[in-house]
Amino acid sequence: MTLRHGLRRALSASMTLVDAEGIVASADLLHDQPAGDLRTFLSRTYASGEAVEDAFRDAGGTIQVRTRALGKPVEAVTLDVDNAGLPVLFLVGGGAGTVLDIRFAIPHSSVG
Repeated sequence: MTLRHGLRRALSASMTLVDAEGIVASADLLHDQPAGDLRTFLSRTYASGEAVEDAFRDAGGTIQVRTRALGKPVEAVTLDVDNAGLPVLFLVGGGAGTVLDIRFAIPHSSVG
């Protein structure tokens, strides 16, 4: 999978995934992310995928996905955590030939 970063702001980030499948690692999500609520959210550790999803939802987070080219369909894009408890994006399905544009945003702080 190839990741191309797009516009990154304090509250949102855009990226394009070519041959989209599997996991977008925490380091890729944080790459060039400026200071702000989204970086704070992505830098915190969480106990589980459910905990990171709850924090994202409670902060009003959104994930928008647009398929530009379809190899195999991506059935879902969810937040999960890696072994260190940092947020990652998990793609269900996808593969060679699938190109996704993803924008995720968090409009206010997830820090309680």
